[in-house]
Amino acid sequence: MLRHTLTYQLFKAEVGLPLISFQLKHFVDSVSNYTSAGSTSLVTLGYGDIGEMLSKDGNRKGDKKSLRRAAELEAIKTAHNPNGTYYGGKANEHKKGLIKTFSGYMAEGYTEEEVYEAMVDQGVAIVYMGQGICYGNRAEEYDSSLPCIGSLRCNPARCKQAVVTTKHAPKWREVYTLNKLNLNKPEYSHNREQVLAAMNEARMVLENLGEEVEL
Repeated sequence: MLRHTLTYQLFKAEVGLPLISFQLKHFVDSVSNYTSAGSTSLVTLGYGDIGEMLSKDGNRKGDKKSLRRAAELEAIKTAHNPNGTYYGGKANEHKKGLIKTFSGYMAEGYTEEEVYEAMVDQGVAIVYMGQGICYGNRAEEYDSSLPCIGSLRCNPARCKQAVVTTKHAPKWREVYTLNKLNLNKPEYSHNREQVLAAMNEARMVLENLGEEVEL
């Protein structure tokens, strides 16, 4: 809710979509997106209703072409791709469920793209937590083993509820890079052990996602 509110207020202040994407840590994923015409992640348009607001005043070309829908479709393709890369306590369960679902629909004659479109129509909820997707918000039970006490602990190696996709790799790379830069700085000498631990955690996640990590 905080991220949606922040996005809405930034959009009202007309600070520009690239800055909003940066503030939300939504990374563009191709060279063309760094041009002035496209330096905004489509995921950003799903926050704070800005996709809906941008689609008004004659810019909407039917619901299938709305900017909000495009943002939701991109998010769903990342988190619900049956052939995607997932890592974490719920990763295998998550992927097996997707494979079963898609196999069933495709056996009925639907294409993979049509299944994604149907998910958008059904309002499938996608919530990115920056470093992963949390499956731990289950009101009917309390699990004291969930280590949700800080962003670093939101790690699929530590939390059995987590699912991390390649979409989250840039955030984990940022954790690794920033801690690597701080590792040998005198002002962080008292924390060197923690900084190194953070680097190792991030590297482990990146390597399990198939990402190369420069040591």
